[in-house]
Amino acid sequence: MNAPLPCPYLQTTRLLLCPLQEQDAEGLWQLWSSPDFADLAGIDSPSSKDSIDENIKYFKTLNASGFYYKWAIRDRLTHEFIGEFELYPIKPQIRPWIEWGIGFSLTPHRWRQGLMSEALQCVMQFLFTQMPAIRVKADVHLHNEASLALLRKMGFTQEGIQRSKLHVQGRRHDMHLLAMSQHDFLRSSLT
Repeated sequence: MNAPLPCPYLQTTRLLLCPLQEQDAEGLWQLWSSPDFADLAGIDSPSSKDSIDENIKYFKTLNASGFYYKWAIRDRLTHEFIGEFELYPIKPQIRPWIEWGIGFSLTPHRWRQGLMSEALQCVMQFLFTQMPAIRVKADVHLHNEASLALLRKMGFTQEGIQRSKLHVQGRRHDMHLLAMSQHDFLRSSLT
């Protein structure tokens, strides 16, 4: 069995997806500390910039192991941090890792420019052509209409509602479950 690949550098026409580094701390802090964002993303807002630094150290270890991929999304021309993307195996104890999960976020001033579509297409291309993956899933808050619309546009199918999937900010949250198969992705890429 092949060893997992460390987190690769990926690029699109307008974006660079780089393994998360210390230089991304300020961008993550700005993104994750917004209460509105935290609610949409289903996370607790970080308590301090120090907690962001600790998260980045942890993500760097996971990125090196190939167990989990966490990218900073950067503007290809300016190298500005504009978001983050994660890819992780659903059942890490069972190999090969054929089912993966995704999560992503983009700074609000870059919404509605097609950038996350570009990043998602790039990561799906990597996942379904470079890895033994056959399926990818995404969990989305019931009220996160923008992410739902994006995933549906990209060919993800809604498979149901997950009751009490998340416990954040002292509350339980139901989430949509959407998924895409390798077969569906490759078929849509050919058309």
